[in-house]
Amino acid sequence: MASITPDQIKQRLSEILPGIPEDPSVDLLESQVLDSYSIIEVVDLLEQAYSVRFGPTDLSFDNLMTLTAMAVTVNRLREGA
Repeated sequence: MASITPDQIKQRLSEILPGIPEDPSVDLLESQVLDSYSIIEVVDLLEQAYSVRFGPTDLSFDNLMTLTAMAVTVNRLREGA
């Protein structure tokens, strides 16, 4: 199974989030691309797009604050599936 890249995450998220920075290490919360409501949409989209389930310990800002962190988390969840 091929790894999901930050660019692939960005392509998916661009469906629901405008203004995603090119740099995958930019903090999406600090740059105000994400807020508490949009995080729920992001998790839902990632779960559906990549057939993963975020558990309570996976729902942390550290796992969702950058495109890189999201890609790492999705890949980890896919490996554990």
